[in-house]
Amino acid sequence: MLRSLLIGLTLAACWTVNPALSQGGASSLGAPLPQGAFSPLPVGTPDAAFAGSPLRLSPNDHRLLASRFRNDKVPVIPQPFAGQLDAALQAGNWTRVMARKADLGASRGELAMLMWEQTRFLVTGSLWLAELQARDLAASSLPGARQTAVLMWLYALATTMTDGHQCAGSGARDAHLASLRGPAFAAVLAGVRSLPDEELAAQRDMAIKLEALLAPERRDDTVCHTGGRSLATRPPDAWQTAAARTRDMLPSHLNAFCALVRGRPMPKPQPPAPSGPAPARPSAPVTRG
Repeated sequence: MLRSLLIGLTLAACWTVNPALSQGGASSLGAPLPQGAFSPLPVGTPDAAFAGSPLRLSPNDHRLLASRFRNDKVPVIPQPFAGQLDAALQAGNWTRVMARKADLGASRGELAMLMWEQTRFLVTGSLWLAELQARDLAASSLPGARQTAVLMWLYALATTMTDGHQCAGSGARDAHLASLRGPAFAAVLAGVRSLPDEELAAQRDMAIKLEALLAPERRDDTVCHTGGRSLATRPPDAWQTAAARTRDMLPSHLNAFCALVRGRPMPKPQPPAPSGPAPARPSAPVTRG
C-alpha cells in the first residue's frame, strides 16, 4: 500500500542531481493524499518499477526516481499494463496509450494512472506526457492536483519554446503554443487564473528548473506534430544553441504567456533580501551651543 506519496513533484530531486539548479532551496508541491485515495500498488526500487519495460533507466533516471520516491517506494504499475503502456509511449502510439491508460484506471483507479504518468514523465521528460498529466490533474479532485496541473502546463510551455527550435518547418512552435491555450486545456487555464500571484510565480520557477533538468532525457518531437502534421526535424547541433538562448529568456516568456491567459501582468520578481545584518545608520551630528 502506498502511504506517503505526494501528487506534487518533489524538486529536491532536481537539486540533488544538478547543484546548479539549487538556488532557492527544495520544496514539494501538493498536499499529502488521504489514505482512501491510494490504490493498492506495490512499491519498490527504480529497477523493480521498470522491470520488463522497454524504457531503459539512465543513472540520472535512477537519481530522480530515488529522490522523488524515497526509501525505494517507487510505485510499481502492474503488468500487463506497465509493459503495454511503456511500449506504446516509446513508439509514440498515443491512441494505444490512451486506451491502455483507461484500462489501467478501470482496474486500479485514478491514482494508478497518475503514478504511471508521473514516473514515466520523470524518466522521459516527455512533453506529451506533461500535457496529459496537466489535463488529468486539472480534472482531479485529489489534494494539490490543481497546482501540479499548472506546473505541468508551464513545463509544457517552456519545453515547446526551447524544443520548438528542432522543427524544420516554420510555424510549428507557435501552433503548439496556441494549442496550449485551446479548449483541451480549459480546466488548466482556469487554475492559472485562480492561483495567487506568489504561487503561480513559484510554479513558473519550478517549471523552468524542470525544463533544464529534463532536457537531456527528452527524445520526443511532439511540438513538431501539431495539427496532425509530421514535420522534419533538425539535427541537435543545428538547434540546441538557439534553444539555450531561449532557455535564458524563459522567465520573461512565461510571464508574458501567463499575463495573456490571466488578462493581467505577472508581478515583477522581488529583489533578493540582503544577507547579513543591515548596515548601521550614521548617527545625527551633534551640535554644540
